[in-house]
Amino acid sequence: MPQNSQLVIPSKFDRWIVRDAMSLRFDPKIPEKVFREALRQLVHAHMRVQFYLGDAINFASQRWRRGRYKDFLQESGYAYSRLKVFSWVAQRIPAERRRPELSYSFHEEVARFNPEHQARFLETAVRNQWSTKEFRKYIQLSGKLPAKSPFEPQFGEALNFPGLRRAPINELGVVFLFGLVSQQLGFDVEAVHSAFPDCSAKRLVDCRRNRWKQVRIEFEYRSSNFLLHKHQDKHCDLIICWIHDWPECPIEVIALRDVIHKLRRDA
Repeated sequence: MPQNSQLVIPSKFDRWIVRDAMSLRFDPKIPEKVFREALRQLVHAHMRVQFYLGDAINFASQRWRRGRYKDFLQESGYAYSRLKVFSWVAQRIPAERRRPELSYSFHEEVARFNPEHQARFLETAVRNQWSTKEFRKYIQLSGKLPAKSPFEPQFGEALNFPGLRRAPINELGVVFLFGLVSQQLGFDVEAVHSAFPDCSAKRLVDCRRNRWKQVRIEFEYRSSNFLLHKHQDKHCDLIICWIHDWPECPIEVIALRDVIHKLRRDA
């Protein structure tokens, strides 16, 4: 959390607590009961301030439709990439589905799932009183809803594209499919990395003069996973994905699902 963020304490505590931008000063005579109540307010505000910011950003974008993140960057102290995540999570998980027993971090872990799975995972976290680390491990093990047998493979929809008979169901499938069509799309792949961004390539930008441009590519199954992985868009020029579900993405996105359908149609 940014150092200049202010936690929310109701004015009813003003008799006992003096606040400024960077500190709290407590009256030595504050009753323990009042102190504990103020402490709960501090903890709860800290756990939810990301939701407050996300809701505020989404409201501002609907109300004024301008400078969506501009004001919040200066006032909140959060990075642009984090504000985008807060906004996205707040959109994905409406107030009635949020669990007050859990911090924002739990909700961010499940935002990519459908509403039914979000509710089920959050309820499981409450019931088991898990830490965020324990919950993240649970999501990694069961969040993608693996097949009944851990050795039973899963397949995407029928694709019948040369080199790949069925559609990708994960990021690795996206990487493989891009390798099949990269030249048709005007890319000359130079390297694929394990670190972000995933790929370095040249992109044909002028066929007549044979001019190429250096591009940094990140592969994702869904474009919105770029947010979940907390990547910095300033270090990436292009997202290659199967499903494009992030209409407000600030960088270019190529959804291979649309590309493949077009290539098959034009064939």
